[in-house]
Amino acid sequence: YYCDTCKIVHADQHYLTYHNGIVYECNDGGMFKTENDTDWTRISNGIINSQMYRLGVAQTTDQVTMTGLQDNGTKIWYYSTWYQQGGGDGMECIIDYTNLDIRYSSIYYGDISRLKDGAWTTISDTAKTGVGAWTTPYIINPKNPKSLYFGYADVWKTEDYGDSIRKISDINSSQLLQSMAIAPSDTNTLYVADYQDMWRTTDGGTNWTKLSG
Repeated sequence: YYCDTCKIVHADQHYLTYHNGIVYECNDGGMFKTENDTDWTRISNGIINSQMYRLGVAQTTDQVTMTGLQDNGTKIWYYSTWYQQGGGDGMECIIDYTNLDIRYSSIYYGDISRLKDGAWTTISDTAKTGVGAWTTPYIINPKNPKSLYFGYADVWKTEDYGDSIRKISDINSSQLLQSMAIAPSDTNTLYVADYQDMWRTTDGGTNWTKLSG
């Protein structure tokens, strides 16, 4: 989507115009032109107009950052160069704080993928968990990087980097969970919330208390 000379352009088209033998196109990836109807040149490089949903940063270096973008997938800033990490609408991104080569990215409604051992794998998807929020929340345990929590209508957990996940709540939020937080001082304590209500567990998800007021 960010190449200088492309055979294809972004899938979401908004405007076409023709002038002096050149076709100009505007889409969610920028502005392009073609003079032969085959090869496209992006003419909007340098315009800083990406819409970010979430941002994840490495803790072992200041040279690696991931971000999820509206209509332009997930990108990673990896030692002075941007690379594409996924398509669609990029959402929450997490970089393992002990190993920057373990990374997590997601798209709308809660399909979450993991990079490990050089390969991307889907670790949580709506076929198993049900649909999540547009920007489905998920967090990493600050004391154990193998452990992550995912928020859909309920809370799901992995203890093996996402190789397996299991449901640890019976919240069944009709609004879907929108945010999650874990206590660094005691990682058995988590808070989750939808648009209206908040829940807390102090035993790692065995019991949940609905908070009000």
